[in-house]
Amino acid sequence: MVAHRDAIITIRIDRCLADMLKKMPNRSAFIRDAICRALARQCPTCGGTGVVLPG
Repeated sequence: MVAHRDAIITIRIDRCLADMLKKMPNRSAFIRDAICRALARQCPTCGGTGVVLPG
C-alpha cells in the first residue's frame, strides 16, 4: 500500500545530477528514501544540535 502524499517540494540540482536521476525508473521513491535515510542519521559535525560553531 502506498501512503498518501499531501505535499510537494521543489529543489534545485545541477544538470549532471538531474541527468542521472532521469535514468532512474522511480526517482521519486529514490529521493524520498534517500531523504528519510539521511534524516535518520545524526550529523557527525553538530552531533544533532543543528548548530556548527566556527573552527
